[in-house]
Amino acid sequence: MTTDTVKGSSPYFPYVEHSIKIRGIDYKSHNDKIERLQRKLNRRVEELIDLVEEINDYMNNIDDSLIRRILTLRYINGLTWEGVAMYI
Repeated sequence: MTTDTVKGSSPYFPYVEHSIKIRGIDYKSHNDKIERLQRKLNRRVEELIDLVEEINDYMNNIDDSLIRRILTLRYINGLTWEGVAMYI
């Protein structure tokens, strides 16, 4: 939000001048902030996608299928340890 003061007068005689406070959105600053946040969000999403790929590569390289299944159920599917035990 931005605020400014302008001079104005009543529309009828006697045209007495007075100050009027106006408020509004500074669209340039607002749009710049939105663009900065969008770039930051896009960078974070790219980092997270890279991290997911790294995790998937790690999980796929686990030789023991039981361990791979346990880790997948717990950390990928988000099950509790009790939920993992029910599937194993």
